[in-house]
Amino acid sequence: MATIAQRAAHDLRSKLSHERKLAPKVKAIFKQIAKDFKLRYSSSQTIINVDMYESDFKSVLTQRARLVADEFKKSFRRIDIKDETDDKIDEELLLWLIPFIQEQTDFILQTTDEQIKQIINEVTRDLTRDGVAATKENIAQKTSERFIRQGLARSDLISSEIVNTVAETSKFIEAGAVATFVMDGKKTWFTNIDGKERDSHHNAFGQERGINEPFDVGSSRLMFPKDRSLGAESKEIFNCRCSAIYS
Repeated sequence: MATIAQRAAHDLRSKLSHERKLAPKVKAIFKQIAKDFKLRYSSSQTIINVDMYESDFKSVLTQRARLVADEFKKSFRRIDIKDETDDKIDEELLLWLIPFIQEQTDFILQTTDEQIKQIINEVTRDLTRDGVAATKENIAQKTSERFIRQGLARSDLISSEIVNTVAETSKFIEAGAVATFVMDGKKTWFTNIDGKERDSHHNAFGQERGINEPFDVGSSRLMFPKDRSLGAESKEIFNCRCSAIYS
């Protein structure tokens, strides 16, 4: 049977694979936004409505999230489980996944709109400072270029957030369902120790809990990495690459 470290390493490889497949699709949407913004602003000096990309983001995020969920919902199979239990897991995952993707999409759209407006202000200021005419064409060109650079970096963060959250939530939902048959089930917090981990997550390494008992991470309590249900601080959630290993 694989050790906790081996299973955690497998989880990390799988997550990274999913992130690499999702990130280019998110980047493609940001590139399209930049292109459309440039055309609109250079011709009419108006800003595009980013809500028009809602379906694009939801589509690529949902597609990858479902693939991640299908893989990671099978992490805790010490016993053969009945078909109805699998159905229950799928139903609970779907009930969680739909609002989660909508929430993430809304956040991406809101921050993108704010980002574009901020970049326009910065570009206008910089052009004026450098003695260059702040024409709509110049502003459109510079804003588009800067937005693409920032969007490419954001795509990696978005992909990591989606994949890690869906993976860890899927494992927890499955473990909760299977735990009704396995009364001694437990989970262990595994931190990727690479010198980049935050102190609170470093200290959480190796914590062992029952399936339905929370981990103590800093001053927060989490049922699993990325969990928000108990009011954990954002600093313990964002960009977390830890894993809960169920046994």
